[in-house]
Amino acid sequence: MAEEFKATVLVADDNPDNVELLREVLEAADYTVVVAYDGDEALLKIAEANPDLILLDVMMPGKDGFEVCRRLKKWEQTRNIPVMMLTALQEVADKVRGIEAGADEFLTKPVDTVELQTRVKALVKAKIYRQQVFEKNALLEKILNRYLPEEVVAKVLEDSSLLKLGGVRDFVTVLSSTSPGSPRSPTPCPPSTSWRP
Repeated sequence: MAEEFKATVLVADDNPDNVELLREVLEAADYTVVVAYDGDEALLKIAEANPDLILLDVMMPGKDGFEVCRRLKKWEQTRNIPVMMLTALQEVADKVRGIEAGADEFLTKPVDTVELQTRVKALVKAKIYRQQVFEKNALLEKILNRYLPEEVVAKVLEDSSLLKLGGVRDFVTVLSSTSPGSPRSPTPCPPSTSWRP
């Protein structure tokens, strides 16, 4: 039987009381929690733990939450991890700055625990869906590359409407199979002989 997925959330805040409160709330919702107490430690722990979501306090010693978020969104390995920024700052300009840094959510402290759990759940679910789409696209690309020229694969992956073949003869009518050692040479059939459901 497959083990049930348990999402990991990294919490970065320089206030130990805030960290413990967030840990308690998230562990009660069945998340694995990794903690950091400043921006530099957060970057190290993120590299080690590869979390599914990051909760960042804005005001931390060293690198603040804005700087950490900017760095995460620049790196290939971390750019798709959702970031929720938590802060006592009340100004709209601060929220805008967080969103411009790449944050997916911005909550003002004190945070309502029910709202926090709801937003965390939504962000984790969205991240899982994005990962599934990425994996399916990679599989599709691998399959298409086996039977079609690279330029055709690139066009199909660029325009998802081309994947809806369903008997349509406009783009690809028939894929010929090739034996494992033979060169890749798709042989299209004339449209009149195309298979139709």
